[in-house]
Amino acid sequence: EKMATPSPPGKTGFSVAGGTVTGVMADCIIKVNTGGTTHSIRYIGIHTLVPYRYVKPLEYYIEECRNKNNELVKDKIVRLEKDVSETDKSGHLLRYVWVGDLMVNAELVRQGYAMVLGSPPDMKYYDMLAKLQQEAMSEGRGLWLEEKEQAGSIQALGPFAGNIISKVYHYSSCELVRNIKEANRIYE
Repeated sequence: EKMATPSPPGKTGFSVAGGTVTGVMADCIIKVNTGGTTHSIRYIGIHTLVPYRYVKPLEYYIEECRNKNNELVKDKIVRLEKDVSETDKSGHLLRYVWVGDLMVNAELVRQGYAMVLGSPPDMKYYDMLAKLQQEAMSEGRGLWLEEKEQAGSIQALGPFAGNIISKVYHYSSCELVRNIKEANRIYE
């Protein structure tokens, strides 16, 4: 099965040339050993997929994402690509994580185990991640299958509303849409 992720950048795009994943600490946080130093890495642009109409405990979705992440990276050599920000509020390095030619951030979204999280200013791959999420949703991949089964059809939930500044989208019926200024609101 062909992976729908971008080509990795040249050597200059990586902030840490390489390291070995020593653990998956949470759904979207890993530990990477680079030459004897261990770094805590949070994936840029994604978080655990929790279907909009979920029926299982939230811990189930977190564990499913963590298991898929573990399958993709545990004990593997990775390269780490920085966008704009260095760290998050908790001190984790913010990075796109690559195993060979595979961007793990994108693969978790493509397989339906993570959702896109618009997090300006780190938006280098946002459009590609959003496209992968739409495909995973419409095809009912991974945890989106449960959403599709609950709703009968993803499309039954209606159009999306988003913020043209942050590029964060919600179902138009989501209560968070009302927090978007009308001038910045777009419907798709």
